[in-house]
Amino acid sequence: MQLDVFPGFGIPIGTGHWRLLIAGAVRQVYLPTVRKRMLIRLLGNIIDATDEQLASEEFVRRVTPFVADGAGKVDVRVVIGDRSYPLRRRTRRSGLFSQWLQVPVDQIDAQTETDEFGRQFFRPRIVCQTEAGTLERVGEMWLAPESGWSVISDVDDTIKESDIADRKQLLTNTFLRTYRPVAGMSGLYRDWASSGMHFHYVSSSPSQLLHPLRELRDDSGFPGGSLHLRNFRLRNHVLQKVARIRRSGKSAVIRHLVSSQPLRRFLLVGDSGESDLSIYAKVAKKYPGSVAGIFIRTLGGNEMSQERFDKCQNAAYPTPCATFTHASQLQQLARSAVECGVKPG
Repeated sequence: MQLDVFPGFGIPIGTGHWRLLIAGAVRQVYLPTVRKRMLIRLLGNIIDATDEQLASEEFVRRVTPFVADGAGKVDVRVVIGDRSYPLRRRTRRSGLFSQWLQVPVDQIDAQTETDEFGRQFFRPRIVCQTEAGTLERVGEMWLAPESGWSVISDVDDTIKESDIADRKQLLTNTFLRTYRPVAGMSGLYRDWASSGMHFHYVSSSPSQLLHPLRELRDDSGFPGGSLHLRNFRLRNHVLQKVARIRRSGKSAVIRHLVSSQPLRRFLLVGDSGESDLSIYAKVAKKYPGSVAGIFIRTLGGNEMSQERFDKCQNAAYPTPCATFTHASQLQQLARSAVECGVKPG
């Protein structure tokens, strides 16, 4: 079995505790059944992969989590220092687990580290008890002060080149090609982190891509932050409707991130390839004092109509919305939003 832990975050609460989001997945060892081999072959046909590509180490590494069964009803506990905190609920049938956990401040303070930008995080141990034995992995938990600035950023075509509007290219980029960062975005996000900003990366990308996405983050120098992904298995309907499925599911996560941190101000960054602008506009309308700016990367061949932009801008009012093509433009737009930052009400 394999245990994966998603980078999480902590919220200070007024009882002398941190509230931590613990999330991850436990999956079975991949067993190459006839059905699963057929699904992988179907994927290969869609992206015109050669037999050599399908046998490559990188393809196998990326596709295996999609066809590995989840491990349900597994007990999970979080170890911080010399204390162990069992989660109330076991893993779901999919193998996923996600739960908030309250931990005393002094227990966290003894474990905190500081990244190169001066932001605090710590590394809890996540332990699972399975029929095959004990699994353990070190997590990553980012601690933001009660007030300050945070960035909620999309991943595909915002910080990672994905070509999400083209199903075949999206699948090819996902399973075969080396992940490439969007030019300039890593340097910009590093500048923001050095000024104290915290990051939440929210994506419709599958949770099975956790490891290659983290490698992209680390290799390209993006600052650490919580990572929120979706889970789905490699089935026929996913292959046929992958673009539509990927567009759903982000709204609730973003609303929760904003509502759970009422004294922080947020910049929302996305792209024109999905529904980011309309999702962000609805969040800004619901939390107008918390969202200080919405910024959408315009993709070539998938430009946004002026009518659509105006409609979302009106819905988000008074939060400013703007489009950008290059990271340097986003830098200027964000600077203005921060200088005029709307304070939470």
